[in-house]
Amino acid sequence: MLSINEIIIGQRLRDDLGDLVSLANSIRQRGLLHPIIIDEHKRLIAGHRRLEACKLLEWEEITVRYMPDLSEQEKRLIELEENTKRKDLTPYEQSKNLIAAVETAKEVLKSELLSPEVTKKRGRPETTHSDEKVADMLGTTRKSIHEARQHSRAVERHPVLVDFPKKQAIQAARAPSEVEQYEELLKRIPELSEFTVPLKDRIEHGKIMRAMTQVERDAYMSRFRDSKKRRDERLADATLVGEHTKKIHNLLESALRMHGMVTQDRIDAWVSRRINRKQIEDAIEWLQLGIDELTLLQNGLREALKGPRKVVTNEKIEKAN
Repeated sequence: MLSINEIIIGQRLRDDLGDLVSLANSIRQRGLLHPIIIDEHKRLIAGHRRLEACKLLEWEEITVRYMPDLSEQEKRLIELEENTKRKDLTPYEQSKNLIAAVETAKEVLKSELLSPEVTKKRGRPETTHSDEKVADMLGTTRKSIHEARQHSRAVERHPVLVDFPKKQAIQAARAPSEVEQYEELLKRIPELSEFTVPLKDRIEHGKIMRAMTQVERDAYMSRFRDSKKRRDERLADATLVGEHTKKIHNLLESALRMHGMVTQDRIDAWVSRRINRKQIEDAIEWLQLGIDELTLLQNGLREALKGPRKVVTNEKIEKAN
């Protein structure tokens, strides 16, 4: 534990911290599940939102994890990695953060490969520009990196697409004349920004509303908002009902995909890229948490087979077919 007043925040990559009140309420109910990360000088590396939320709760002390002896690139990479996983970022912010994390990861990989120990051991350093190596370091995929770059370019060329979902923005940027048409409609009908459908559909809504009087347009938007509200409520109910089933199903699929993935070469490659011993110790803790969950699920399913539930055997399934 460390006094909150002792933590040095410094300049951060993102000033907008999003909805801190909801985060503070979550921490009040569940506690601080993930400690903030600081360096040996008590400078904040990651966890700015959690820190500010705890300040709202008027906490005097907070749980911290020390990560000493990190380079500036490594500190920035940790902050970027945390930001890319935040749920309150817009799709464009997520893409921009991922791109920044990729460039920082390349710098970290380059500094590792150019270190005297590695150069002496391996000879001429290998390239660090492989998206595959960077994706592995960031825990993402080459496809995600490629889409983030496409998304960023699309919004840079056409700022009006900044609030579009990622794939919609990428697709829309391939039709610049339609983007210009939408931009002109948006100037006359700002309500168009409330629609979340693809670009062509937004243009169609704009054409319809352009021919309306203001009274008709207000009624049109009122019907749209009511419809959207009902749809969102139905989706929320369906999500709540199916949440438990979906989570168990995803866990089972994940367990199946794990088979054959662990090899000594992969373990050696992963370990060689860790910054310090603490990261490996943390990974062991995370694995144990996963093992505990899978064991709990396995025991629960075994108990289900012993109970009164009717279980269809493979033999009955074959006869039915």
